[in-house]
Amino acid sequence: MRKIRARRKYLFRQSTPCKRSPQLPICQPQQNNAIKPIQLQLVHEQISQRATGWQRLAAQAQRINQIAAELEDAILELKAIATEVNCDRLANKNQIKSSCEYHQASVPCVKRKAGTFVLTTRQVDLFRAEREATQLANSLRSFAKKRGKLVSTVP
Repeated sequence: MRKIRARRKYLFRQSTPCKRSPQLPICQPQQNNAIKPIQLQLVHEQISQRATGWQRLAAQAQRINQIAAELEDAILELKAIATEVNCDRLANKNQIKSSCEYHQASVPCVKRKAGTFVLTTRQVDLFRAEREATQLANSLRSFAKKRGKLVSTVP
């Protein structure tokens, strides 16, 4: 019992302020609720601006690639028109000289590598159509030869 009374006295003394030194109430540090939401809002705005900036960058890269594809089509169309003009000139026997000279042509291209965009160029294959036509003609000739041999060997 003595121990319990001593314990109660001790706890009572601890809970009552001392007469010699005034005991100040213990204050919890107040959180500044007004600043936190503003800081969070700023962080969210910065993140959305970065995301918006990244989206704008990706959209611009896509636009450049689309315009480059249109430019490539226009270059190939120029070559087709020049070929028609050359055929007309040869038919009329006006001039033998070609109406257009072809040098290496390239168009801009934006590629994405390791999270960055790289602005570079890619070559325009001006003679791809002629090459593909030649390959197709050769494969058709070889097919016709094989078929001709098969037809002649069948009684």
